[in-house]
Amino acid sequence: AAELLVEAGVDMNEQTADGRAPLHFACLKGHKEFALWLIDSGMANCSLIKKDGKTALHLANFEDIARRLIEKGVGLNTKDVNGRTALFLAAASNNAEVVASLLKAGALINFANNKGQTPFHIACKNNCEEVVRMLQQERLNPNASDKLGCSALHLATDNGHSEIVKRLLEKKKIRVNSRDCQGRTPLYFAAYRGQIKAGNDGNTPLHAAADCGHTEVVEALLKAGCNVNLHNSTRSGVPLHFAADRGFVKIVQLLLDYEAEVDAKSSEGWTALQFASRLGRTEVARILVVRGACVNSSGRHGWTPLHVATRKGHGEIVKLLIGKSANVGIELEDGNAPLHFAAQNGHPEIITMLLDAGASPTQKAHRTSSTPIDLAAVFNRHLSLKLMLKSLCRKGVDLLNEESLESLDRTKLKEAQELLSTDRPQRDTKIRSQELHEAVNEAGFIRERCVTQTAMSHVLEEIIQSHSGQTMCLTGSFSEGWGCSLTRLDGIVDLNSDLDMTVFIKGLRYHLKGFCKCTKLKESPEDDNRRREIAERQRNTLEYSKGHVKFSGH
Repeated sequence: AAELLVEAGVDMNEQTADGRAPLHFACLKGHKEFALWLIDSGMANCSLIKKDGKTALHLANFEDIARRLIEKGVGLNTKDVNGRTALFLAAASNNAEVVASLLKAGALINFANNKGQTPFHIACKNNCEEVVRMLQQERLNPNASDKLGCSALHLATDNGHSEIVKRLLEKKKIRVNSRDCQGRTPLYFAAYRGQIKAGNDGNTPLHAAADCGHTEVVEALLKAGCNVNLHNSTRSGVPLHFAADRGFVKIVQLLLDYEAEVDAKSSEGWTALQFASRLGRTEVARILVVRGACVNSSGRHGWTPLHVATRKGHGEIVKLLIGKSANVGIELEDGNAPLHFAAQNGHPEIITMLLDAGASPTQKAHRTSSTPIDLAAVFNRHLSLKLMLKSLCRKGVDLLNEESLESLDRTKLKEAQELLSTDRPQRDTKIRSQELHEAVNEAGFIRERCVTQTAMSHVLEEIIQSHSGQTMCLTGSFSEGWGCSLTRLDGIVDLNSDLDMTVFIKGLRYHLKGFCKCTKLKESPEDDNRRREIAERQRNTLEYSKGHVKFSGH
């Protein structure tokens, strides 16, 4: 139809009384294909300006139309009668794609309209979150004031746009106490409203300020009467949870001073103390405990502050909680107690505190039947295992008594015996070796027992040394974890196993022949001292070959 009009001689640049040409109409009404045809065919003058000062670029609602107009040379920063460029209108309608094209082409972001407002003011005022995010990535002045002295934060607060307020507060350069021409700060508008409406996630400015650490904002909002115990709609979190999680001590104190519920729970059943314990916010945890927080409060699946702190290895908080009589044996739904986590993750200081407070290293988790000792062995936490074994020794547990050890599944013992039989047909060595390994492993010869045995030897070594008064050391197979005898075929140490003890003599220096890196002496010494030094070295030379050490005179 447009081509027929052109053939009929219709002028595509004819303007109405208010200055609108066909291209203006096409852009305004969203007739994309017609607008692109006018631009690409060259039939339209793309730079025509309406009487209100708008170009087709001001009216462009589609990114490709805006891009084509920019390519045709339409002024990026042409202002309408209200002082607005195309960027103003795109920002006001939250048209992120057009905004992106304009910014890429070099549109000025700090241009002010007749009211002194920038595109950033407009986006914040109109709650255009995506455009606000884009503009914040540019070199804008976030604290620019309009002719009434209002910043973008004033406008967002005055219009109750909680998400925009939160985004602005997250930026360190934002001035939260800037005043408009009447001396009002952004907080004045919050106070005037009493409580700004919540955003999409249910967070109010008080949630946002507590989460971002703006102490003055929190105080002003509390003085204005904001509900200190208001839960957000999605996470059911109160401002105290946010502040505790982030470790903002002063804000936590402020909220508690304004009667925040110290044990208010989130949707997961967590209190502020659990949030503080998770990230090691020791000072916050101390304040909460002093204010009466329940140290044994459990959330979803049974998580208590002590579970959380122990799992993350926050020793100071564990010490604080135990000092306030936290239950060290309390279990999760799966039966894991705090000591299970300390043993698995290898936190020896925490293990010591828990054991001293009465935690049991043999407490079983009912879902897995694992004890803390089991977990320490499985995860190769040698020091943790040693601490727990010593704890059992102090309680009089006989570690070498078979009845005190967990019984093993011996269903594979017969197969192990068959593999050891000389009558079994000869097969490939690797296959037989693998079968033997699997059989004895299932019979009880497992890495965890080797680790346990090694740790046990250290405990026995200390006992021997304390009774004998000598620095005797356990050596040999038992101390190295491979002393389990095949005579038992169950992986448990034979009660008749011997313990090799050695006293190491200090003071002599030995030199391993062929490997020693000591500085070589001259072969022809000129004095007696050098000669004696060479003779002494020759007496202390060791030779090593195929696992054997040869020492002259022994």
